[in-house]
Amino acid sequence: MERAVHDWVFLIDTDEVVSEELAQDILDRKPGLTDRAVAFSLYRIGDFLGRWLDKGEYLVRLYNRKEYGIRNSLVHEMPEVSEEKTVKLNGILWHQGFRSINDHVARFNKYTDLEAQTAYASGKPFKISHLLLRPPARFLQKYFLHGLFKKGISGFAVSVFWVMYEFMVGFKHYELNSSGRLARHNAMGQAEKEKKGREAMPYSDGLNIMTTGLSWPSLQPGGLNTYFKSVCEQLSSRNKVHALICSQETPSTPKELIIHNAGDPKQSIWKRKDAFQRKAADLMGNGSGRIDILYSHFAPYGIGPAIEAKKRGIPVVMTFHGPWNEEMKIEGQGIKHRVKTTIAKSIEHKAYKLADKFIVLSEYFRDMLHSLHGVPLHKIIVIPGAANVERFVPAANRLATRRTLNLPEGATTVLTVRRLMNRMGLLQLLEAWKQVSERFPNAILLIGGKGPLRGELEGKISDYGLANKVRLLGYIPDHELASYYQAADMFVVPSQALEGFGLITVEALSSGLPVMATPVGGNKEILQGFRPELLFKGSTSDDMAEGMIHMLGNRKLLPGRDECRNHVLEKYTWQHVGDQVESVFLETLGKGVAAGC
Repeated sequence: MERAVHDWVFLIDTDEVVSEELAQDILDRKPGLTDRAVAFSLYRIGDFLGRWLDKGEYLVRLYNRKEYGIRNSLVHEMPEVSEEKTVKLNGILWHQGFRSINDHVARFNKYTDLEAQTAYASGKPFKISHLLLRPPARFLQKYFLHGLFKKGISGFAVSVFWVMYEFMVGFKHYELNSSGRLARHNAMGQAEKEKKGREAMPYSDGLNIMTTGLSWPSLQPGGLNTYFKSVCEQLSSRNKVHALICSQETPSTPKELIIHNAGDPKQSIWKRKDAFQRKAADLMGNGSGRIDILYSHFAPYGIGPAIEAKKRGIPVVMTFHGPWNEEMKIEGQGIKHRVKTTIAKSIEHKAYKLADKFIVLSEYFRDMLHSLHGVPLHKIIVIPGAANVERFVPAANRLATRRTLNLPEGATTVLTVRRLMNRMGLLQLLEAWKQVSERFPNAILLIGGKGPLRGELEGKISDYGLANKVRLLGYIPDHELASYYQAADMFVVPSQALEGFGLITVEALSSGLPVMATPVGGNKEILQGFRPELLFKGSTSDDMAEGMIHMLGNRKLLPGRDECRNHVLEKYTWQHVGDQVESVFLETLGKGVAAGC
């Protein structure tokens, strides 16, 4: 499709012939092809053993490639167009698909393989009722309802082949399920031998865990990568962890945490997805206990390993870090962007069908996963994120830290660290800061992070006359981040949407730094149970300005360093997260051992 010269595309195979009526209808419509949202379907009739079959099917074959993408399917790739947007063309597309019985059987075998694999990968259960009822129902449909009894031996043969098709799909689906159950049974049998020892001393031997993530924070900064690294390190303290990431570099890790470079960031996402699946298949082997559980963190890279895990009866647990396609929607526009978000949603939906359990970092994301993807609530466990409490600590000498960072000693310093994107609320924060700086001329706002919004932020700072009141710090290196938390007087999280948890919030609190945030997503849950007055009334610039002015004018209302840190120590440590995640693993594996807390 990438080689197409024109926007309008007509799909036709080498074994298909356009009737004169169909050709004329297409030519007549050609000058009026102005509505890109309209697609055209045509009636295709096939042949068998030298006879045309009267009953055909309507297929979308004429459409605008900039409006519609190709549906991702193992069996047939077709434009993804809704029926209400489709106009039927006059005429017939003759499909001369029959070559010989041998050729037909070969293709028949290929397509039943693919359809069974699709059913298995999507998590559909095998049902004996389908095997008993679908084949005869298909014969009745084809031979009598579709009128193939009028076509003599050709019609009878086609109807019988459809019976065989349904049988083969059903039996192959059963075979895939059986092989998965057998592998799981063998793995569970081995685990049963060690059950008494595990009950006496949980995790005495540990689990073999495969995790799939995006990358590593030292290679690609971001909240997801920070969480992935931290939870992998925590799990590796009592288990063996194989972490698959997309990188050509290998970061240093503890002995029991083994990094596997599963993909090259320079490749297309499809090649990266396939590379993750191949690497996972290699590590899982024949499913006889080399990997106990798959723990996935990024849908595009997790779907392939999940398919391999299902083949071997290995349970799959996924952490939902947010709706990938919804985040993409907020940050772009246009037809090409819409196609990308549609593909992203399809990948997410297929990946999530493969999971046995889900972990989310907040009730906000639990409800979102349930509403967007229909995941039952009983399969979703809320385990909040955490901070590295050994690294993020209050300053021993705050004045010395401020001098090291070249911050004005007498100024009130408000800090935020964000990826510079629309949904992070930085434009609204700048607008609020105009009001704050009028009330507190000695206050300075520090914005750490990089991203596509930097140019617009620079323009707003200039337009608002805030050049001496706001500093864009750019990306803050990992080894400097703790110092900025220690040096600031207050931290602000101005998120507008899709804030699943807020690792930066608990990192700041762990450093003894008070945090104010919009009541969006996980931040609301963190602060509501701590100090609700630290939440802005809403997410507008006026709400933020009012909240910051009130707190900066009444500094005694802000919690002290010890109060902030103790809140994190009680609820948000990686030890807590690791114990709860292991508990989910063991419950999913059916071992019935509770994690020690």
